[in-house]
Amino acid sequence: MISLVAGGLIAVAFTLVGMSINRRYKLRKEAFQTLYDFSVKLKGDISYLKTNLPTVIKNYFDDGKSPLGQAMLKYAESPSENFVPDISFFKDKEKKEVTKYLYAIGSLPYSESLNMTDRMIENYKQLKEKSEIEAKKLGSMYFKLLVLLGFAIMLIVS
Repeated sequence: MISLVAGGLIAVAFTLVGMSINRRYKLRKEAFQTLYDFSVKLKGDISYLKTNLPTVIKNYFDDGKSPLGQAMLKYAESPSENFVPDISFFKDKEKKEVTKYLYAIGSLPYSESLNMTDRMIENYKQLKEKSEIEAKKLGSMYFKLLVLLGFAIMLIVS
């Protein structure tokens, strides 16, 4: 009886780990989609409305529910070149790239800001597509693999 309960707990633990990994891939996909949409809106706002960066950030991420939204709102409060967003599912390189992009938009001349925004729109479009593929393939694969592994261990233990 105890071995059955232990096996069940192991299966549940592996399933939860698989769900966590799958969620991480989905969050990355959503974050790159959001950054792409934000960059498109930012380009429109700075080119036509001449709105400054903190105002655009506050208007776009007004709810601040997502980790990305919270990090962007923190940046809007105190823009700094040394700011590193606290986004756990981004790699260090991606965090630095976001900060570099935001700081450059706020400090570069108008025409260079538009060029930088165009480059980042293209970059985020590619990252968005790549993360969608990863979320479909890797996220679901790890989830299924860990569920099967959990059940296999449960059967071995039981």
